[in-house]
Amino acid sequence: MKKIFVAYPARPTDIGETIERAKDLSASSTDLEITTWARDDLGGQQLIQPIVKAIQEADVVAADVTALNFNVTYELGYAIGLGKRVLPLQFQAYPAEDADILAIGLYDTLLRQSYADADGALNHMARAETGQRIATNYPADPSPLFIVLPQIKTDDITSLVSRSRRAGLIPRTFDPGEQPRLSASQAVKSVAVSTGIVIPLLDPARSQSSVHNLRCAFVAGVSHALGRPTLLLKKGDWATPLDIRDEVETYHNDEQLQALFTRFAERVHEAKYAMPTSAAGNRSDLSEIYLGDPAAENEEASLQSYFLERGEFRQVLEGRTNVVVGRKGAGKTAVYVRARDQLRDNRAKVIVDLSPEAHQLKQLKDVVLQALAAGSKEFLLSAFWEYVLLLEVCAKILEKDQDIHKRNHKLFEPYQRLLAVFRADPVTEGASFSDRLLKLIDRIAERHRSTFGSKSSVDLSRDQLTNILYETTLPDLRSAIELYALEKDGIHVLFDNLDKGWNAEGLEETDIIMIRTLLDAGRKMENDFRRSGTDFHCTIFLRNDIFEMLLSKMADRGKLTRVLVDWQHADLLKQMIRRRLAFAFGTPTASLESMWNRICIPIIESTGESSLDYMVNRSLMRPRYLLRLLNYCLANAVNFERSRIEWSDIELGESAYSTDVITEVDLEIRDVLTDSHDVLYAFIGEPKEMRQSHLLSLLTKTIKAEQDRMNILLMLLWHGVVGFRRGRDELKYIFDVNYDLKRLQASMSKFGEDDPMLQVNPAFWTGLELCDAE
Repeated sequence: MKKIFVAYPARPTDIGETIERAKDLSASSTDLEITTWARDDLGGQQLIQPIVKAIQEADVVAADVTALNFNVTYELGYAIGLGKRVLPLQFQAYPAEDADILAIGLYDTLLRQSYADADGALNHMARAETGQRIATNYPADPSPLFIVLPQIKTDDITSLVSRSRRAGLIPRTFDPGEQPRLSASQAVKSVAVSTGIVIPLLDPARSQSSVHNLRCAFVAGVSHALGRPTLLLKKGDWATPLDIRDEVETYHNDEQLQALFTRFAERVHEAKYAMPTSAAGNRSDLSEIYLGDPAAENEEASLQSYFLERGEFRQVLEGRTNVVVGRKGAGKTAVYVRARDQLRDNRAKVIVDLSPEAHQLKQLKDVVLQALAAGSKEFLLSAFWEYVLLLEVCAKILEKDQDIHKRNHKLFEPYQRLLAVFRADPVTEGASFSDRLLKLIDRIAERHRSTFGSKSSVDLSRDQLTNILYETTLPDLRSAIELYALEKDGIHVLFDNLDKGWNAEGLEETDIIMIRTLLDAGRKMENDFRRSGTDFHCTIFLRNDIFEMLLSKMADRGKLTRVLVDWQHADLLKQMIRRRLAFAFGTPTASLESMWNRICIPIIESTGESSLDYMVNRSLMRPRYLLRLLNYCLANAVNFERSRIEWSDIELGESAYSTDVITEVDLEIRDVLTDSHDVLYAFIGEPKEMRQSHLLSLLTKTIKAEQDRMNILLMLLWHGVVGFRRGRDELKYIFDVNYDLKRLQASMSKFGEDDPMLQVNPAFWTGLELCDAE
């Protein structure tokens, strides 16, 4: 007899009534035994234990997700963690919460089944096959901690990442700022390979709390089922859902959070050494194939094993560039991480790696810069960045030579002078760059408020600037560092993550000023230190579209040296995959073809195209996207217990991946053009190829001004959403013309007549349900 447990929300009530009628209809069956449980988010007196027991005893766990519910979502995750077959149901009498389902990502990848009445629900349950559908048996990878981050990261949320590093735990994160959607298979694998799970819940009154908390519910369910040490956190006193009420730790201040995290970190360290870890070897089971994480931040420990060094990377190592630019997902952070690690091999060099959190820069903009006059903004920011960079160079030197200077008479006195100057500013009491940066920004905000109140467009004199910004004078700090640096081989500053500070409404003038003044501060310090005899380099990593806007606002753009890390050749992306497969299989000299054929069908039968080419052609030439598509396909094959990826796995993987790409590229476009929200959805159901005039007509419903529609078209070309068809067999996307938009436009004007033919990139075909032209 097949045992089925069904969870459903208490409201709307007719959902429960229909499910209960289905249960009654099954009473005469000898093949089915159905147990039901109405679930509410906050109310109810029942303990969780009977529900857990019912899930453990069930062969299939069904859950109605018509009205998205925390407890139901937790139980879905718990069932999947136990290896149960899950059956998400959706009642047709109510509209699906498609916007939230799309944003969350979990439910649409779980393949919901619709029903209109009790017979329909019962038929779905009767046909549901038993057995595990989503794999959970993954060996642990080098990143032992998984943290679910919300879209808006407050100080306490941000501190979880820095606290984990200080506790000797390497964090991997789900960050909706980097990847808007979390698929079920990705969530399960992230938990399964990790030794500890950190889940910060948000007060329901907080912005975007619903989407985040539902993700947290699913991850918590998986984690509890797999027995991972789990830290469920909430700040403040508010009612938590029943299923996790006894597991949640409450804190009200930073000290309480520190105590909770310290105790949890001890548990994770104990569990870490009791778990089997992944290692390169001769594997045949797809579940043991680890190709890396699409986000370089999550694979710092293993990146060195398969990082593909290109010429652009050598330029960063040699300090021959001020700016590293590339599209989101092109590998800027991978270059940042590997450059940092390789430069550190020279112990005589001082390597300063800086990666501020988004909310810190936003606070600087919102609290202070909105109230200042234009000239004062530049004045304050230029001094601010120079001060920050000097403080961080100083902090790195003091950390690096804390023990060495005691045994080196040439360093002892300069070190003590440097330490005294550093300690003169109270912000240096912070334990990390993020702590120090936040304290400095808070000080600026407080002094600005106490001096000027709510006044706007305030002009600052140099004396006022000094009073707001400094405790230690710049000349004293700079001279102490310059003197000490003469004993070093040089200083290299790497600055990443600036593009995480933008407002959701798009790029602002203040953002451009922040970047420009940081670049100016870096170049000024390079000149100052070189005049004093020290080799100094400052390299800043930026998104390509942001950099292009920056150049348009700079009069001295010729002074900047930049390196482009965007990928132009499909063969290089294949080489990246070859290195990762070689590491996964432990066969460094094997050919790409032999390894690829071990994990995937070689040919797409319907088109005769190589399966690897098929995936590369849908990657927008971004490594992150290619890895994500491949990981989706791989997860599907693992879930269906196949020996390699089949066409059906590719179809399912491409569907989830295409939705991700649409969401992310739409947000990237909105970062620059604030009125372009959801512009990609205008293409739903349209042909894959269309004339430019037809494309522009699609935009008229949401974009009224003709010039704005032309600007959107340029962004679509620039992001590779559409390309230009020049003849039957020649198709040009932005990456086919060295990312030169003017060259692509010129080709369209010369060969496209008055109305060029455009093609939507295959990455978007599935998600936008595009059709072949008639």
